Amino acid sequence: MSSILSIKGMSVDIRILRGVVPAVRGIDLEVRRGEIIGIVGESGCGKSTAMNAVARLLPDYAKITADMINLDGVDLSAPSKDILLSVRGSRIAYIFQDPQASLNPVMKIGDQIIEAILVKNKNLKIEKAREKARNLLNNVKISNPDIWLDSYPHHLSGGMKQRVMIAMALANSPSVLVADEPTTSLDVTVQSEILNLLKELNAKEGMTIVFITHDLSVAKKLCNRIAVMYAGKIVEVGDAEKISKIPRHPYTADLWTSIPRIDVDIEELNVIPGSVPNPIQLPPGCKFHPRCKYVKEKCRQKEPKFDDNILCFYPLDKSIE
Repeated sequence: MSSILSIKGMSVDIRILRGVVPAVRGIDLEVRRGEIIGIVGESGCGKSTAMNAVARLLPDYAKITADMINLDGVDLSAPSKDILLSVRGSRIAYIFQDPQASLNPVMKIGDQIIEAILVKNKNLKIEKAREKARNLLNNVKISNPDIWLDSYPHHLSGGMKQRVMIAMALANSPSVLVADEPTTSLDVTVQSEILNLLKELNAKEGMTIVFITHDLSVAKKLCNRIAVMYAGKIVEVGDAEKISKIPRHPYTADLWTSIPRIDVDIEELNVIPGSVPNPIQLPPGCKFHPRCKYVKEKCRQKEPKFDDNILCFYPLDKSIE
């Protein structure tokens, strides 16, 4: 399967008063056309920053460098403003964690969707744009769309707002949809509905989806492949089913075993000791070694290179079940 997004050697350094934060530290990632790939890790690991860097959605004090960022044939390693305007919305689109913060509270839902449509179709008549907006709401399973087109965001539930955000993201048929923890603020039932909707969009439209989450169990349910990030690096990439049963990196294994289970009796939950390191004061060697139960002296002295889809000197080879 060909790649629709290729990232090689991408780093993001964020300048703050205390110094420079290496938020993303030279990652490589191939996103295959038509797949759903999950990017998983604890808060602060760099997963959202990495994907926001692709379309340059980061503030000016973030310095992005890369050997290559190729999105569906377009070079984004050092893009001009015109190139960015041409790819945002049409080749890559985003939906974010909090739809309430993403929607304009004083604009009707229909006006906001129509605005997203007209940005790329300036010659389209308003009537046609409204018809397309109605169809988009139908596509994301919002019934009676005419009612909601004339409603304001505060009239909608959290799940409906997120569906509206998905509709806006789909307005110009992007090649890649980046979903940045889109279900975190929703209750479990609505979460399931949104995940099923993303699956349908992938199956029917062939849309490539990059799903960012801290929840491995959600990623396993939705994704074909999973990339695990830690301290600004991708530490493991693999098939979702395989990586859940036989994780090779100790961090991936610890993430899986820390998920509560209802099929076994346990006295206490497994936790990963310690915390994610301060990105300004990263430990020497493997960045996970202060928390790793398999640590050896080599791990403390030198950081391993990403090889065979793994960033570890001593990868695991046993099932965690």
